[in-house]
Order: sequence, then structure tokens, then C-alpha cells
Amino acid sequence: MKRIVLTSLLVASNMMAAFCQDTIRVGQPFVTYSSAQQRQQLLLKRLSDYTYIIGRDFGKFAVLNADGDTILDNNSFVGKIVLVNFWFDGCAYCHNLFQPLNKLFEHYKDNPGVKIVSFTFDDTESIQKNINKYKLFYPVFHLSETLCHSLIIDKGFPANFLLNKNGKIVEAFGVTPLLDNRNFFEEVIVAKIDSLLN
Repeated sequence: MKRIVLTSLLVASNMMAAFCQDTIRVGQPFVTYSSAQQRQQLLLKRLSDYTYIIGRDFGKFAVLNADGDTILDNNSFVGKIVLVNFWFDGCAYCHNLFQPLNKLFEHYKDNPGVKIVSFTFDDTESIQKNINKYKLFYPVFHLSETLCHSLIIDKGFPANFLLNKNGKIVEAFGVTPLLDNRNFFEEVIVAKIDSLLN
């Protein structure tokens, strides 16, 4: 009986190995990755999953000027629909969002009920370089790297959060939707903002 069970296990094991080897040629399934590759895939999946963030309050923050006065904080967002973008210069994908955000800002620039802001931990020189290079119309503010990471709730860069008038996150995304659909902002975000305004 033991020999039959052992033989069956060996046959099943060989069949599974053959299946895995065959499927690698087609498109490597998760089980065939090394443990390091599996960890990387799980990390990428976690970074792209924003579902558990929806409905949360946006984190507490304050932007101070040179004199230490608050020029922007959570109170600045009350009663407005706000799109908050996080980026840094060394993030190549972050640069893909500059022009769509510019268009979004232009679309709502005359609507006082909509605000578009951008946060980065880059220094003033780097911020100004990107504002000039990409002709950014929307405001960009410096926050500490620690605070940026805290506000993006363990996500990667770029990170984007759409807030309702009560400061709750109603939409959150990275760069993937834009890479999948170049009209993502026009088709999805504008429609979402308009529905929140109404």
C-alpha cells in the first residue's frame, strides 16, 4: 500500500513539474517564480492595490512658509473636491502624470470647488526645475519624506488621491490606469469629480 501511495505521489510530482515547465514557456505562473520573485510580485500587487484606502480620511499635514506660518493644511481642503498627487524627481513614472495633471488643472481652474495640489519631498531647486521644464500650472509643495510616505499610506510613487468635500478618499491610484488608458483623467477622473461636485 505504501509503495502505491509513494508511486502515485512521484507520478503526481513529475506531472506537476512537467506542467510548470510547460507553462513557463507560455507565461510564467506565480508558483514557478523563485521565492525572491514571488516576494517581488506580492509587493507589486500590494503597491497597486488601493481598494483598502477608499473611505479613509486623508492624513494630517501642514505646509509651512519660511516664517513658520501654515500656508496649506487639511482645513484648506474642507468643502472642496481635491486631487492630491505625490511624486519625486527620481521616479520616472511620476513624470508621466505631469501633463495629465496640467490638463486637469486647466479644466477646473475657474471652479473654486476643485483643488489640485502636488506634494514632493524634493528640495526647492528640484521642484523649480520640474515646474519650469514641464510648465506646471498646479501648485507643488514640499513635505518631508517621512510625511509623504505616511500620507500615501504605504503605496509607491506616484500616488494620487481624490478627496470628497469632507476630506475622505473616494478614489486612489498610481500610474497604471494612465498607462493602460491615455484618456484616463478625461474619462474617469473628470467624471468622478463632476459627480462629486453635483
